[in-house]
Amino acid sequence: MRMFHLARILLTTLLVLLVSLASAQLAPSRGINSIDLTVLHSKTVAIGTVSKDQKFSTSGFDPANDVRFSVTKTIKGDQAKELTIPFRMTDEQIELYQSKGTKFFLTIPQPSQQGNSMVVNLSNPKLNLSRLDFTLILTGDDLVRYSEAILQDKLPEKWKDTIELSPPNNEIGKNWLATFVNNGYRTLYVPLTPRLEVYALNLLSSKDLKNRIEGVRRLRNFRSDSNIALMKGLLKDPEFTESVKAEDNFGFSRGTYPIRWEAFQSLRHWDVDTPSMETAVEVSRLTSLESAMVTGTPTDEQLRHFLRAPRLANLEFGLSKISPSQIEILGSIQSLVSLKLPAFCCNDSSL
Repeated sequence: MRMFHLARILLTTLLVLLVSLASAQLAPSRGINSIDLTVLHSKTVAIGTVSKDQKFSTSGFDPANDVRFSVTKTIKGDQAKELTIPFRMTDEQIELYQSKGTKFFLTIPQPSQQGNSMVVNLSNPKLNLSRLDFTLILTGDDLVRYSEAILQDKLPEKWKDTIELSPPNNEIGKNWLATFVNNGYRTLYVPLTPRLEVYALNLLSSKDLKNRIEGVRRLRNFRSDSNIALMKGLLKDPEFTESVKAEDNFGFSRGTYPIRWEAFQSLRHWDVDTPSMETAVEVSRLTSLESAMVTGTPTDEQLRHFLRAPRLANLEFGLSKISPSQIEILGSIQSLVSLKLPAFCCNDSSL
């Protein structure tokens, strides 16, 4: 009988280890719910203490136990004297919490929403819960105040929609990642509320291009006259992302205006009449071009661009063949100080 019991324990332990290993290998990086999402998607939000008559013992791999909490304050939902929530506590913890009257922040999700109930010890000095804007809630008082404030917001029709955000490229984002990344969390799930619109506008005022792009994209969820006017203004945004340098493309940078493009996409998404826009564009840098490199076989038209580059001093050709007419074009570039040609580019009569 004893051997059978030991074998059973070993088998259970092995199964748990296998499940744990499989989870560790297969689980992708995942997001964490913001407090905004948790509170708005909850049927009940309350503050309570462990009921005085709560007693039980936990052992082994039993499923989570139901804990009864005496409600001291209801933040959202129907008033109730007591809430029962699946949560694991030891007898020692229960006795400690009962003796101290420890208060807990409690949430119960809507029946239609996937997710677990939340039980947060409000006396914890460092809660590390995330607001929608990636700032952290550290204390119980902040958690209660913020939750109450969320419920005062005027919510749009689509507030129940959930989107996934990546941390911003700033100190707030770095701090957020440092707090959550070790637990596998790299993104944040948030609801479409006015606070997200404010967050998007703040991102748009950033000096960081990644943050600005994210701001424009998130504002796409909030169509309004003011945001339409904002997007129209962004169609002239000067931020340019270069994919081909002017030095390698006859004095023309090739790339995109990412903010312009995202603003254009937002206006189209809102069915606002907007002139068409190309994804990639070429921008003349001839007035500031000082050196250039030519590869392949250029056309006469391409080389004539250099005649409009008053500061071009150094011009180098790679494995290129140059015609007599192109030699004449090069001889007309008044600003040239250095011209490097491959040995086989042309015959002596062309020079």
